[in-house]
Amino acid sequence: MSASESMCECMTSEGGALMGPRSDGGQCTTTVPAPADEEVVHGRVLARDVRRAELVDAAVRVIVRDGPHASMAQMAAEAGVSKPILYRYFCDRADLVDAVAEQTLAEVDVALARVSRGRGSVRCLVRSVIDTYLELIERNAPVYRFLMSSATVETLDEQLILNRYVRATGARVAEVLGEALDHAGLDIGPSEVWGIGISGMVHTVGSWWLESNPTPRETVATYLTSLIVDGLPIRDMPRLASSTVDIGRDGLGDDRVPLTIGGAW
Repeated sequence: MSASESMCECMTSEGGALMGPRSDGGQCTTTVPAPADEEVVHGRVLARDVRRAELVDAAVRVIVRDGPHASMAQMAAEAGVSKPILYRYFCDRADLVDAVAEQTLAEVDVALARVSRGRGSVRCLVRSVIDTYLELIERNAPVYRFLMSSATVETLDEQLILNRYVRATGARVAEVLGEALDHAGLDIGPSEVWGIGISGMVHTVGSWWLESNPTPRETVATYLTSLIVDGLPIRDMPRLASSTVDIGRDGLGDDRVPLTIGGAW
């Protein structure tokens, strides 16, 4: 400790009093107001949040470098702390997964916000939303795999994390769709259901595509857009086997074609 640090430490006493030498060699004491408890607590919370964010960044670096099964010990080492210190900021692995998911969702939110500022047909918007999401998981594949592999663990907390991830993305998609429908003078009523539906569909297809399918991202986005906006091309599909063709025939009709909802796309 330097002399100045020693002096600073010695000058501070309990109760907010500052003590220092007088010119006559004695001690003088100046009392200053102690900071409000709320300010102290707020400062500590901010410091903890900053430190948690730093630890999440370190965890992401390890995930990108070592893969989705990186251990808490590896993450602690990357951050330059011990595992017990890491567990002061995250209750368990699920808590850390949750923090990584929150960071990823923030990136999704920013990307979708950029999409929402664009104008065009609902079809163009849906395709932009899908392609934006697929591009994000493709670019951040190790982190996405980490979140998905964590969600396969049979624990309630991690399943809830995955549900929140899909629902939060769906809520943002619903907001984007609602703005576009409103701008086009169309009914915004379906936007919430559509948003959750699109999020779940794209999430499921994206996970499969990322792991096992070489189809170009643009093609996957086009296929999903066609399904979401146009529906299945019933009229052009081959007739089903007789054992199943009668199911729901009265409700659909052999020649049913997709109908737009709320106006032309």
